[in-house]
Amino acid sequence: MYKDSELYYIGLTKTLAGRLENHMKDHHAKKWNRFSVYVLRQRRYLKPVESLMLTVAKPTGNERTGRLPRGASLKPLFKQELSKLKRSIKEAV
Repeated sequence: MYKDSELYYIGLTKTLAGRLENHMKDHHAKKWNRFSVYVLRQRRYLKPVESLMLTVAKPTGNERTGRLPRGASLKPLFKQELSKLKRSIKEAV
């Protein structure tokens, strides 16, 4: 969620409409006025990506900072995506 162009809060939800409705009434009410939605294909990356975003962005509306779950590593995913990128660059040349 954002207050104008400033990132205010990062969170996960299974029910977006309900979560937004709650945040319009809870302690976040009137502290944000827009939001963005990001969807990941693999559910197992939700918490690690959220933790990474919290650690990097440090939004003021989040009380907790991000911490990657034990054993959760995005390194394999990054390696896989880097390999794909390298292949596509070679094919383009």
